[in-house]
Amino acid sequence: MNKKNIGSSFGSWLEEEGMLRRVVVQGDYSIPKGQPGREPGTITWAEHYQAWQGYAKKYGKEQTAERIEDRGGFGYRELVMDLGREPLSWEPR
Repeated sequence: MNKKNIGSSFGSWLEEEGMLRRVVVQGDYSIPKGQPGREPGTITWAEHYQAWQGYAKKYGKEQTAERIEDRGGFGYRELVMDLGREPLSWEPR
């Protein structure tokens, strides 16, 4: 396999991994019952990383996307603020 194919395969794997891996989102009990985000849920790693990019622009890169995941993930409202929209891959737990 040449280097071009290795890079292409890695890129495909990385994209697939980002869409399959799920990250916890903390629930926010100030959100009305029945609304997304009141209870904990999950989003794809890819969307978590997008939120982290918004977070890093505001607060710096001292805390990595992985570290935020280790600490329990973003809160739902924080996620919406950092993405600039509702999460597309949201699933309740």
